[in-house]
Amino acid sequence: MRSLSRRRWLLGAGTAAMGAVVWARNRAERLSAPAVFDVHLHMPSENGGIFQGLYGPTRTMEDFVRYLDRCGVARGIISSAQSVWATSPEEFRAGNREVARWAEKYSHRFAGACVVHPVYIEEALREIEECHRQFDMVWVGEIINYHRPYGWSYSIRQMQQVLEQVSRLKMALHIHTSEPQEIRALAEAPGFEATPVVWAHLKDGTFYEEVDVLRRYPNTYLDVAAGVNLAMGSIEYAVKHLGSRRVLFGSDFTVADPCVTRTRVEHAYLTAEEKQDILSRNAYQLLARLGKTFPAA
Repeated sequence: MRSLSRRRWLLGAGTAAMGAVVWARNRAERLSAPAVFDVHLHMPSENGGIFQGLYGPTRTMEDFVRYLDRCGVARGIISSAQSVWATSPEEFRAGNREVARWAEKYSHRFAGACVVHPVYIEEALREIEECHRQFDMVWVGEIINYHRPYGWSYSIRQMQQVLEQVSRLKMALHIHTSEPQEIRALAEAPGFEATPVVWAHLKDGTFYEEVDVLRRYPNTYLDVAAGVNLAMGSIEYAVKHLGSRRVLFGSDFTVADPCVTRTRVEHAYLTAEEKQDILSRNAYQLLARLGKTFPAA
């Protein structure tokens, strides 16, 4: 019995020691992993009443930041849920000013994004200029075209006018993905090829065609947030055809989980350098081109 007890003790001790080694190794890997730059973040409204997501457990900015810390997201571009879901120019203006206040408070961490709705074209063009001149914003979007009561195409003249304004001010344009033909239509607008245009979470069913369209325009980037981009092989396919320098880390938080997106990138069949490009390097370099810099994370 003593011999059996000793064997059990040794087995338990060995298992515990092995577990400690694995835990320490995993912890070391997490601590040594590069900090993430997330270009696709939707902050909740200041009163917590407007947020993006099914339930919204992060309804305050403090909770928002705390969860990003848990996922290792050290830098990011923030837009307002209030602006995204706005049904009037007054609403998207109010949301953009919330963003400006938080971007100023967290200037070491966040860059603010200006969200407009092109159907209100005069107000949209004026707001982009104000966001740039007054609040030093260099990013417009994420612009969406499916939100009620709109449902418009990116090929409309107003969207081309928004692109022209973004190009004139030397900003970047961030767009919720749509059909490949709409990407082609927007590419015909003056200033397109001189403007960094970021397409968020490509669509299931047209993914391959959309990557092929983006491949033709070197000024475009893919934001890997949510959707089909989390499917096995999608990021690898994008890197193969676009190159790792044109793929950006985006999570669509608070709609989707940045921890999940980070895991997908870190476990992708890519080289360490390609992963670093996606996780943060590309975003730092793109923002620097636009005149926005951050201290090292």
